[in-house]
Amino acid sequence: DTHDAFEVPTGGKLGTVLVTVELVEVEGTLFEEQHFSVWTASDLINPLQSMTAEDVTCFKWKDVRNANFDGYMDFGYMYAMGNQPAYYHYWIWDEGQGLFVAEPEFDQISWPQFDEETGVISGYARGGFAGAAGTHTFHQWIDGKLVCTRRITTFPYGPDTLNEIRLTVEEPVEGTLTEIYRHETDIGTAFEEVKKWR
Repeated sequence: DTHDAFEVPTGGKLGTVLVTVELVEVEGTLFEEQHFSVWTASDLINPLQSMTAEDVTCFKWKDVRNANFDGYMDFGYMYAMGNQPAYYHYWIWDEGQGLFVAEPEFDQISWPQFDEETGVISGYARGGFAGAAGTHTFHQWIDGKLVCTRRITTFPYGPDTLNEIRLTVEEPVEGTLTEIYRHETDIGTAFEEVKKWR
């Protein structure tokens, strides 16, 4: 329950590497850490790389994929899971360095969905209020950085929190996510509007 090992076929000059991970309690806190080590077939004594992910509350699933669409394989490991949202730390293979590099922006994407055709990574985190509240995120790799290109949020407002919904849309303006649209409506119309903005 606290250890795992899996292969990542990087697709680069080092080929397939072995990743081991150990969940370690952080004394005096409610959190744990994930300790990763990366191994090559040519040296199973000394790890190629060691990394630590902090603030871990969940140790469940790994995801091996080309997360930045560059042709090299990367991996993610779940570190937090709530009633519906779930988040992964992702490590991106840097062929130039021959190492994995952390990409903290993934921490903002719940249940990331990867669309290689469009290059969009989307996510959705449901809030409370019987499913009326939630956040859709849309990210893309721009100049080697993972950037949030749109965030759609729905949340209840007013006295009728099960029906009155405020929808906001944010997009980057001069590098900062800025609200570009806001509409207050009923729950059915709000969901239709979300579809239009997706």
